[in-house]
Amino acid sequence: MNQSDTKTNPLKEIEEYLENTKYFDYLCQYLNLLLVGKDRAKIDKEVDVKVKELEEISNKPKYFEKVKNSKMRYVKEVKKLDIILNSKELLQKEFNQKNEKLEEEKKIPTISAYKRMLEKRRKLCMDKISELSKIINPINYMNHKQELEDFIENSKIDGTNKEEIIINIQKEFIKSLKEEISECEDIDLLKSYIYKIRYYRYLYISKDKQIKDIFELNESINEILKMVILKLCNQNGLRRISKDNEFNANIINSILDTKIIELNEVKFELEIKEGTIYIKTYEKETYEKEFELATKYSKRDLEVKTGKKLRLFI
Repeated sequence: MNQSDTKTNPLKEIEEYLENTKYFDYLCQYLNLLLVGKDRAKIDKEVDVKVKELEEISNKPKYFEKVKNSKMRYVKEVKKLDIILNSKELLQKEFNQKNEKLEEEKKIPTISAYKRMLEKRRKLCMDKISELSKIINPINYMNHKQELEDFIENSKIDGTNKEEIIINIQKEFIKSLKEEISECEDIDLLKSYIYKIRYYRYLYISKDKQIKDIFELNESINEILKMVILKLCNQNGLRRISKDNEFNANIINSILDTKIIELNEVKFELEIKEGTIYIKTYEKETYEKEFELATKYSKRDLEVKTGKKLRLFI
């Protein structure tokens, strides 16, 4: 067995993954935003060609007739080439006639070279016949039409919707991250996701906006973080504060919103008074900040002692 058969092809895996997401479309849109000058003009020219082709294939009966006619021309050419290639006398005659029309420096050196030219042309014709046969297949026709529409849509982009495109890319990233985390049960890996998510939400998507400033993105990130928190609490990787998973995740999420770099050094202290839980955070023994959350719970409902500094990560 070929060694490559036993290994996965990373490029193929990426291609298959992108086919099931909108990543590729959004990346194309973003890359088109970056094009300027000759590159922009080249894409604009190609868009014009695709628009005309889309207009042409939208008239399905007329388009299919044109494709069939093109296919028949290539079929006839292949038949003619086969007759020449299968007859030494005819091949010699065609070779002589071809060279008579060429200038001295452009003449074909040998009949073998001329035969290779005809064989190359025959292969090109056969490839075209195969391509045209695929085009008139109903499924391939619809796929090709969709590809043209996608190319036109992704290429006709201007700077006014740059932020929207970047947000769409982030949505796809968050979606894939959620799928990845949902299958993860390794404590160390789950802890590493907390670090990554903390820093990810502070990335800038524009001059004055961070990921966390986009409501729909921040909501999705919080949902993922709650998933990680629940998994870690269930595996004793994080200290559980409340039996209520939602409330527990909200408290821990708030504690994790810290400038402390090393999360293993994060400590917290709780107090509950009159429907409010007060939370202080520390880096080891050094006070960092205090915040509060509304709650319907009392001290008896907590899984930890109040008025005591406790490590968040166990």
